[in-house]
Amino acid sequence: MIRKLFIRLFRILAGVALLSGALVVADATVAGAVPSVSSVSPESGPATGGTNITINGSGFVPGARVRIGQGDGVVGAIAATNVVFLSSHKLTATTPGPAIAGFFSVFVTQNGGVTNNPCSPDCGGDIFTYAPVGAAPTVSRITPNSGPIAGGTAITITGTGFSNPARVLVVHGSGTPTSLRASNVDVVSSTEITATTGPTSIAGTFSQRVDDSGGISAPSAGSTFSYTPTTTGGLLPGETTWGGAPSYDFGTNDGIDYAEPAFSSITGPSSPQAMAKLGALTLDRIWGWDDMSTATIQQKITAAKNSGMTCLFMLGAINDLAWMKTTVELAETMGCHLFEFGNEPDQYNSAAGQSILNYTNMWDTDVPQLRALSVCSGAHACLFGGPAVAYPTSADSSVGNYPSDLAHFLGQSAAAGVRADFVSYHDYPCNGAAAWDSGTTKAQEDCLNHMTDDNNGYSGATGTCTLTSGSCTQTANGAFGVDQSEVLAWEKQYYGTTVPTGISEYNFDPGSSTLAAWANDNTFMYDWEVAAIDAFVANRFAFATEFTSLNYSGYGALDMFSDTAPYGPKAQFYGIVSEVQKYGGPSTLAIPNPLP
Repeated sequence: MIRKLFIRLFRILAGVALLSGALVVADATVAGAVPSVSSVSPESGPATGGTNITINGSGFVPGARVRIGQGDGVVGAIAATNVVFLSSHKLTATTPGPAIAGFFSVFVTQNGGVTNNPCSPDCGGDIFTYAPVGAAPTVSRITPNSGPIAGGTAITITGTGFSNPARVLVVHGSGTPTSLRASNVDVVSSTEITATTGPTSIAGTFSQRVDDSGGISAPSAGSTFSYTPTTTGGLLPGETTWGGAPSYDFGTNDGIDYAEPAFSSITGPSSPQAMAKLGALTLDRIWGWDDMSTATIQQKITAAKNSGMTCLFMLGAINDLAWMKTTVELAETMGCHLFEFGNEPDQYNSAAGQSILNYTNMWDTDVPQLRALSVCSGAHACLFGGPAVAYPTSADSSVGNYPSDLAHFLGQSAAAGVRADFVSYHDYPCNGAAAWDSGTTKAQEDCLNHMTDDNNGYSGATGTCTLTSGSCTQTANGAFGVDQSEVLAWEKQYYGTTVPTGISEYNFDPGSSTLAAWANDNTFMYDWEVAAIDAFVANRFAFATEFTSLNYSGYGALDMFSDTAPYGPKAQFYGIVSEVQKYGGPSTLAIPNPLP
């Protein structure tokens, strides 16, 4: 205790400017309440003084005095005027002036001892910024604008009016009292700052502020930073993170070749394969069936390699064990290590006969035999996942007492000791969206709100329900965050833990009557894809593969490349590429304006 008191007194006498965390100074020889400052509001004002401020904290007593530092600690601090004691938790005062421009500690002096601000050093709630006459700094862009909650993301802040020294704060709530300070802040120039994000336990998107001698920057469209949770269950083999985003969130399907041309059959410097590589797409879900020749399967895997993507091979014919063994052996020798067992067992045309019971029985019997293949041993062990249900909450007649087909699969595979290495499902959140509203623009807005809304309500631009029918609190399929949270909860319930979990098919689907019209709305498709990937990153998806690249899916409407020569990319492709670049992926492909 004596050592701590000595250190505090030394810091005061040394005149050290405490720019983070307040010292509350008192006559230590007189017993009484020990004050503490938690926040100052407003947090900035002109260097001429005269700003009425409210000081929140604890332990305040009548007769308390307020001082604001000027760079040499409490010794050189200048006294505020009009100090009013309102309660033991609140004082008001008027800032003194003229003062030196910059950010300084706010000190409270009273007969109560000496203490440090408990909010120190991260939140900076005891700081007041004296702004000079002139413009405050502005933030226009943060690159990357997301990172893991563990912190450590190197960011570049672009704006105007930056000066040295400066603080960078990510605001968790309403102002700097609940903000988190960045480290390694370097004012490169008046328009650029580099810094490293600090750790936090809070995930979400928050305003980022720059505090320097010019004042505190105001929130803007480009000043947000998203703290993303660590992917639950870890990453898949070969996967990394870009600015906190799992890199396999930027994938696609090659899909069933409904008709030529198809993604895997077109090559060349401007082909869809070449463009996918330039766009840095990462994961190719390859469809395999027992009616495909060996040459066709080889062509599909080669297309994934040519595109720079990792192979996720979907074993469609799960009722043919011999074919699956041969296919896994072939795919493994070509570099595929991820295998999805079947496709949409909850649909009438599945090999499981629209029965999750049949599907799970096949899984429990066949997957151990596939894992026992010699090619699935050693450094490149095969990973098997499923159940790739069409909707995460679907429940067929064979589900038993489980709440869904997916929950049935988890419970029964756990009981059999044949747990999935990863979990996959499909989601088309805007299914039937054209009927949600009579106006196309309104219906598209509802679609965007629905698929990204974690609370399963549609706030819209005005913060109100935008639907003309139905309930904004309905629990229908589609809200990506709601679905992912429910799946992860089932994993914890039946597996006792979570595994890498993602979505192996997704796209918009407003209804067949408007499918082509919406797909040809370039702005909507671009915005839809951007919002979808942001939702995947925010909601801990280990992987996501868009449906689909080029295979005439939905009569071409759901393809991200044109199905006519020269098979150029469409707006949805550029939406993915823009997200790759936003999160720090290795693509430098220019986004055209206007969109194609």
